[in-house]
Amino acid sequence: MQELRFIVKGQMIKKDPNSQFSKMVAGTSNYYVAAFDMDSAWTGYNCLAKFKTNAGEEFIPIRSGQAVIPESVLKHKTFEVSVIGKNGTSMLTTNANKVIQIGGI
Repeated sequence: MQELRFIVKGQMIKKDPNSQFSKMVAGTSNYYVAAFDMDSAWTGYNCLAKFKTNAGEEFIPIRSGQAVIPESVLKHKTFEVSVIGKNGTSMLTTNANKVIQIGGI
C-alpha cells in the first residue's frame, strides 16, 4: 500500500510535501492509505477520516494513524480529506484539503 501523509496541527490539515500526491491515478483500489501525523490536540479523541467527492462523503475510522482511502473516492478526479474527532461531548474537526488525481470522473 502507498501512504499519502497528512499533517494535522490543531484544526488545520495539510499534505505532507514528501508524499507523492502528484502521481495518484484515479481508479486505483485498495492501494492508497491516508496516514495522519496528528499533534497533541488530538490526544484522547476517537477519530474518523472524512473523504468527500461531488457524489457524497465516506467516513473511515483512523486506526494507528491510518485510514484506507475508499475505492468509491478514488474513482473521482478530486476529493477532499478532513479529520473529525470525538472525546466524550467534545468534537474537534479540521479544514478540508483537496487532492487532485490524474484522470477520473
